Amino acid sequence: VGRSYEYVIRGDYNPTEAHTLSARFIGTQSSLTPDLFANSSALSTQDTQQGGPARSLGAFWTHIISPAKVNELRFTAQQINFSFSPLGSTTSNPLYQLPSISIPGFSGTTFGGLSATFPQGRGHDTYQFQDALSWTIGKHNIKIGADLTNLQINDAIPFNSRGTLSIAAGGDCSGIGLATCTGLANYLDNFTGPAGSAGKQFGTQFLGFAQTTQAYYFQDTWRLRPNLSLNYGVRWEDYGTPFNSLAFPAVSLG
Repeated sequence: VGRSYEYVIRGDYNPTEAHTLSARFIGTQSSLTPDLFANSSALSTQDTQQGGPARSLGAFWTHIISPAKVNELRFTAQQINFSFSPLGSTTSNPLYQLPSISIPGFSGTTFGGLSATFPQGRGHDTYQFQDALSWTIGKHNIKIGADLTNLQINDAIPFNSRGTLSIAAGGDCSGIGLATCTGLANYLDNFTGPAGSAGKQFGTQFLGFAQTTQAYYFQDTWRLRPNLSLNYGVRWEDYGTPFNSLAFPAVSLG
C-alpha cells in the first residue's frame, strides 16, 4: 500500500517598494508498505517498507538599491530521511535473525531471514546560500554573485550483518533414488553441498561526510550596438574534499 501527502506554505511581504521578501516551505511524507518494488521477491516473513519525510525551505530577498542596482539574496534548505527497513511483523518473526538462504532451483526468492540488502537508508541535508548583484553602467549589464552549498550525508548502506548462506547441489543421494543431491535435498539435510558458501560482514553500516562547495562569478553583457551584444564572464568553483566517517579504510596500503 502506497501512502503519501504533501503540503505547501508560502508567504510574501513588501515592507517598502524597494524590498520584496518571500518564503515557501514544501513538506512531503511517503510510504510503501509492503515494499513490492525494491523487495518484490520477499516471502511474507521478509517484507520491508520504504518511505520517509522530505522537506524544502526557501527564503528570498530582493532589494532595489537604485534604478541601476538590484541585489538578490536566496537561502534554501533541503532534507530527506528515507529508509528501506523491515516491517514489525518481519522483525518479530523467529526467522528474522537467520541468514538469508538461497537454494538452487528456487529463483526469484530467498529463504531464512531478511535479505542482506536490508535495512538501509538515506539521510541528506543540503543548505545553499546565493547572492547576486545586478548593476547597469552605461552599455554594460554586470552581474556579480556567489553560491555556497553545504552538503551533509548520513547513510545506512547495505550491510550483510545477519549473514548469507548459499546452498549448492551435489553429493551422493543414491540412498533416496537420486544420482546427485539437489539443492533442496541438501538444505533439508542441513548440508550446504560440496560447493556451498557462507558470508557475513562485521563493523558498522553507517557512514557520513560533510562537504562545502563554493562558486564565485562575474559576467557582463556589453551592448556594442543596438543589434549586437557581447557576453563574457569568469567563474571559479571549489568542491572541497569529502571525508569518510569510517575509522579505518577498507584497504590498508600498509
